[in-house]
Amino acid sequence: MEVLYRKYRPRKFVEVVGQDHVKKILLNAVRSGKVSHAYIFSGPRGTGKTTCARILAKSLNCLNPRDGEPCGECENCRAIDDGSFLDVIEIDAASNRGIDEIRKIRDRVSYRPLQGRYKVYIIDEFHMLTREAFNALLKTLEEPPPNVLFILATTNLEKVPPTIISRAQVLDFRPLPSEKMEERLREIAKKEGMKFDDTALKLIVRRSEGSLRDALSTLEMVERFGFEKVGVDEVESVLGLVPRDLLEKFLDGILKNDIFEIFEISDEIFESGKSPEKFMEDLVDLILDRLRDPKEENVQLLSTVSRKLTLLLREVRYSDNKRIVFETGILGMMNEIAKVEEKKLRTEVQSDTEDVVKEESDLEKYPEGLLKLMEYLKDSGDLSIFMSLIFSNPSEEDGTIILEYAKPYRIHYEIIRENLRKLEDLYRTITGDEKKFSPIYTEKPLREIPEGLNKTLRKILRIFPGKVILEEGEG
Repeated sequence: MEVLYRKYRPRKFVEVVGQDHVKKILLNAVRSGKVSHAYIFSGPRGTGKTTCARILAKSLNCLNPRDGEPCGECENCRAIDDGSFLDVIEIDAASNRGIDEIRKIRDRVSYRPLQGRYKVYIIDEFHMLTREAFNALLKTLEEPPPNVLFILATTNLEKVPPTIISRAQVLDFRPLPSEKMEERLREIAKKEGMKFDDTALKLIVRRSEGSLRDALSTLEMVERFGFEKVGVDEVESVLGLVPRDLLEKFLDGILKNDIFEIFEISDEIFESGKSPEKFMEDLVDLILDRLRDPKEENVQLLSTVSRKLTLLLREVRYSDNKRIVFETGILGMMNEIAKVEEKKLRTEVQSDTEDVVKEESDLEKYPEGLLKLMEYLKDSGDLSIFMSLIFSNPSEEDGTIILEYAKPYRIHYEIIRENLRKLEDLYRTITGDEKKFSPIYTEKPLREIPEGLNKTLRKILRIFPGKVILEEGEG
C-alpha cells in the first residue's frame, strides 16, 4: 500500500501547498525560457523542496507544457513520476558524499540528454558533501554544459561553501502555515475515510513544525491504530506526548510556586519514560499559545518563564543527568520568579496602604511614636505586623501602648502577641523611647475597616499565603 505522502505528492506547481514565492519564480522562469543552470532549494524538511525539483524537471521535459506547468499525462511526465526517466538523476548526498560520486556526474554531464530536452540532477542534502566533492562540483557549476540543470536541496545552507552559493540561485522554502496544513490534512482524511477531530488535526500540525510530509506520516500512523474516531487523547497516546492538561498543571505549579505539584509531575514524566526535552518544548509551546491570547493577564510573567525554560532546555539537552538538571533548574527558576513577584507585590501593597493611611482619619489618634514604627514596618516590607497595627484601636497609658482588637481581628491580636519583643525593640531603636506593648482582645466591635483595604488584603494574602486576615462580611 502506497504511503500517504507519496500518494498525495503534488504533480504540478498549482498543487503544492504554500511556497507561493518559489512557485512564481520557477513558473516565470519556465515560461520565459530563462531557467538558471543551478538552483539551491533551502529550507526545513518536508516543505516541498524535492517535490518542486521534480515538478521543475517535468516542466522542462514535458511534451505538452501548459503555461509553465507540466501536463502530467505525457510519456515523459509519467516516467519522471515513477522514477524511470533517464535524464532526471536523483542523488542522496547523505549516503553518496564523496568525490567519486561527483566525478561520475562531471564525467557524464557533458553527454546530451537521452529522452528529454534537459538533463536534471537533483542532489538532496548536498550540504553533506565532502570538501573535495564540493570542489569538484564547483568546477562543473563554473562551466555548465547547455541543457543541464542542477537542483541542490539542503536543510542546512550554513554548511554550504559561499563559492557554491554564489554560482546558483537560492530559493528559500519556508515552514508551511498551520491553516494551510490543516486544510490539506482535512481534505486527505476525508478522501481516505478517516475520522479526525479538528483538535486532533491541529495537534498533528503543531507537532509537525511546518512539515507537511511529517504531518501526513503522523496522520497515517495514528489512523492505523484503528480508532473509531481520533481526538487529541488518541494522538497523544500514539505519539507518546505529555497530555495538555498535565502541561497546564505544571505551568500552574510554576506560576503558583507549588513545589509539591512540580515534583509530582516530574516523577510522572521520568517514570513514564517521556523525554524531558520534549516536555519542555511542549511547555514553551503552551506558553506561546497563551501569549497569543489577547485576554491573557500574565504576559510579562509568562514571557519570563518561556525565556528561562528555553535556556534550561539547552542545559538539559547536553546533560548526562537530565533529571537533576531539569528539577534543580525548574526550582531555581521558580525561586527567582517568586522573589521578583514578591518584590512587585510588596511595592503595590505599600502604595495601596499609603492611600488607606491617608483616607483613614482614625490613624490621627495613633501615638506619634507608633506612627513612626508603622511607617518603618511598611517601608521595610514587614506587612503582617504593619497590617495588624492598622486593625488595632490604640491608646497609651503609663508608658504602655495598648492595642485593642475586636472579634473579627483575632488573628492580628495573635500576630502582635507573637511579636511583642520585636515591636518593643524596634520602637526603642526608632524613637529612642522605652515603651511596653499590651495587646487586648475584646468581643465588642471597635470600628469598621476602611473600604480601601479590600484590594490590599488580597495582595497581603498572596504574599503571606495560608492566613485568613479577615473573613468577608465580618467587621
